[in-house]
Amino acid sequence: DDGQLEFASRYAYSSGKMSKDRYSSVTPGQLNSTLSYQRMKSHAGELCARWDEKSGWCLKGDFGLGSLGHGTLNDEDFPAFTTPYSNTTSDLSQGRTTYINIDGGFNVLGGPGYKAGPLIGYQYWYQGINAFGCTQTAAAVATAPCVPAIPNSQIVFTETEKWQGFRVGLNS
Repeated sequence: DDGQLEFASRYAYSSGKMSKDRYSSVTPGQLNSTLSYQRMKSHAGELCARWDEKSGWCLKGDFGLGSLGHGTLNDEDFPAFTTPYSNTTSDLSQGRTTYINIDGGFNVLGGPGYKAGPLIGYQYWYQGINAFGCTQTAAAVATAPCVPAIPNSQIVFTETEKWQGFRVGLNS
């Protein structure tokens, strides 16, 4: 017996909101736009594995993949960026989330039922979501971005984030 290998799987449900303020690159402090993502929901599946070798070395990781959507995007544009003030809403759907974490380390402490030691690792996280349709809720003048309304069958906006990182920590 050279070590111990463990596997697990999980389902995760999450919900949340976020907003982003976009400022002028020319006029410091001038707020041009606020994007508010509200009532988003995510369903994800995750696979996990851990290998502990008798010598003390260990390797562990997880991988997750899921859907993201079912919310609302509220886009506010402010004067002097847009005159008059504009406020639109769009439906969020057809998004996805993907992540992976991989850590390796060495258990310097151990006994019956416990082990601990330093680790290093890598993480990757991606999130992407699409906004469909557009309804003008303020400043419904003829020059407003969503007058007339854009149908929900049309993608009007795509938001993506990708993060990569180096991890240092304590394994237990």
